[in-house]
Amino acid sequence: MLIQVLYPDNRFDYVKDNMLHGLIESRAIARFKRSSGWVTVGVDPLRQFNRSTGQVKPDVGVKKIIRVEYSDNRFDYVTNEMLDNLIESNKIVKFMRSTGWVTLGVDPLRKTKREHSYSYPNELRGRA
Repeated sequence: MLIQVLYPDNRFDYVKDNMLHGLIESRAIARFKRSSGWVTVGVDPLRQFNRSTGQVKPDVGVKKIIRVEYSDNRFDYVTNEMLDNLIESNKIVKFMRSTGWVTLGVDPLRKTKREHSYSYPNELRGRA
């Protein structure tokens, strides 16, 4: 089976499926096409292949990326850490959750990692 790939210099090509793992490991390709759509190497989940057993492990080791809409109507993808900063700086108006778009100032937001609600004032001092 041939798989469509995109190289870092924006060239497209087709490679045999047994070559794909080596190209991903060596970072020779930037993206490849699955039946579900394009996969970005280093961003999207990848299955790990064990050469000795011939088994495929589930998708592992990637950062989650989140789609955002800036106040000037541009769209982008950011990491979870970047999302917190963009929310705090009011640079975005919306971001995508698995349940749909969240509009800042309208929809409820989770607390950022820097905010805490402790039950007792001395709770932090008790940790040592």
